Amino acid sequence: MDLHYFEGDSGDLGDPVDLGDRTQGGRLSERDVHSQLNSIVLSETPNTRSRIERLRFQPRHKSRLLIPLCRLVCLPVVRPFLKNDVMKLASHFIKNGYMEGNGVFYVASEDNDGKTKDVTPEIKSSWSHHWIRVNDEFESMLATDPILNVFCGKMFHVWDGNHRVQAWMPIINQDHPNDLGWHYSVDSIILEVKGDIPTMLTALHEVNWYDFYYLLTLLSCSVCVSFHN
Repeated sequence: MDLHYFEGDSGDLGDPVDLGDRTQGGRLSERDVHSQLNSIVLSETPNTRSRIERLRFQPRHKSRLLIPLCRLVCLPVVRPFLKNDVMKLASHFIKNGYMEGNGVFYVASEDNDGKTKDVTPEIKSSWSHHWIRVNDEFESMLATDPILNVFCGKMFHVWDGNHRVQAWMPIINQDHPNDLGWHYSVDSIILEVKGDIPTMLTALHEVNWYDFYYLLTLLSCSVCVSFHN
């Protein structure tokens, strides 16, 4: 089996190159191919870590926590809602539910206008009794933490992960209103906007580009695989 990928400058597919030419043994194992792909992606996409790290709520170890889905407010300023993406995510969620580790949510207490949103009685009235229970437990955790208590009674705006919220909440509310196990708290990283909207948008566009480029590289490799007997 000969494996090829297209090599060139970013945005230029260039000419096909035999991955096997890059090793002493000639051809790559499946494990080596994945390693090569990861190297390609890392070399072709910007390093987002430092930018994201600077935006994280401090102290850093307090910035990542499980937040009830009902406390998340969609804010599609990084990417507009794409109906096909929402439908695909909904289909997967119906079959598998929430799978921790399949992508973090990037959230902030502020929206792109620097405004926060309170958990109002009107919002609570739209929740099932299970959402009320999950939220009360979350609120108690915040209240007892001298650092996180600044988020008591606040909704979290979703800067990245809106498609998942849009896809998942109707399924939970319509199909599983009486099933506590489906009222998820999701892995989230809290960012601090501090009025710096350009940096927020740039960092999260890079996160989305990294995910897209990695998928594109995998697809390109699959398409360009040729088998020889």
